[in-house]
Amino acid sequence: MLQALHQSELREASRWWKEFDFPSKLPYARDRIAEGYYWMMGAHFEPKFSLSRKFLNRIIGITSLIDDTYDVYGTLEEVTLFTEAVERWDIEAVQDIPKYMQVIYTGMLGIFEDFKDNLINARGKDYCIDYAIEVFKEIVRSYQREAEYFHTGYVPSYDEYMENSIISGGYKMFIILMLIGRGEFELKETLDWASTIPEMVKASSLIARYIDDLQTYKAEEKRGETISAVRCYMREYGVSEEEACKKMREMIEIEWKRLNKTTLEANEISSSVVIPSLNFTRVLEVMYDKGDGYSDSQGVTKDRIAALLRHAIEI
Repeated sequence: MLQALHQSELREASRWWKEFDFPSKLPYARDRIAEGYYWMMGAHFEPKFSLSRKFLNRIIGITSLIDDTYDVYGTLEEVTLFTEAVERWDIEAVQDIPKYMQVIYTGMLGIFEDFKDNLINARGKDYCIDYAIEVFKEIVRSYQREAEYFHTGYVPSYDEYMENSIISGGYKMFIILMLIGRGEFELKETLDWASTIPEMVKASSLIARYIDDLQTYKAEEKRGETISAVRCYMREYGVSEEEACKKMREMIEIEWKRLNKTTLEANEISSSVVIPSLNFTRVLEVMYDKGDGYSDSQGVTKDRIAALLRHAIEI
């Protein structure tokens, strides 16, 4: 029954993805709706969190489109126009951005409108949608900074790069949106807490950035992207590539210890926040254990998705 529910949710997400026809309209961007669902399902699989999974799956899909547009396709002028449109958060702003970006913008607004309607239907209120919109704007601002690094040739310090990466890695956004979707306990108080980037959120975000950069920085350099945690660390501290990579792996261990400590100290209420957030990071480790299993999922990630969502589960 649980697998059938997950299959139904993924089919619904796939229909939405195909209705917008993102793959043909944005051929440069990643088409990863199944991989995104696998990630969100790993964080919280229970039936009662269906709304959260469905919303987050669409969010990770649209976020990947924006990330790829800022990283590999859009000019600085184009992405700046898109950032300004996101800040306005108004359908009228679609006229002020390049035509190829308009499908992303309308899709983005539609996701949040649908989520707002679902929140009202499920809980009779939608006040927390403002948190969702603000944290989404924040990640777009972080993509804008990275685009400026690339197009202007500016090389940030290691600390500056990592500070922006806490946002651009997406974990703060995913955690806050997940909390809204789950709707447990005193939601406003919990969202205010998560918005301050507490130890748990910071540790998860840093682990995500270190793992992602270690697995992707060489491929990104072939596309002309030269800014990564590895390169910033090499430049600032005058160490070799091998030494920088070793340092990144050490930092992953340090942040895991911090995340585990936070988990062990959680009380009954905070554990409902910490455990799914911990699961987000666990899934990341699994997806990136043999390379970038999100962007290039034809290997082990594809097999894992099939095992969970396509093949019958033996009891």
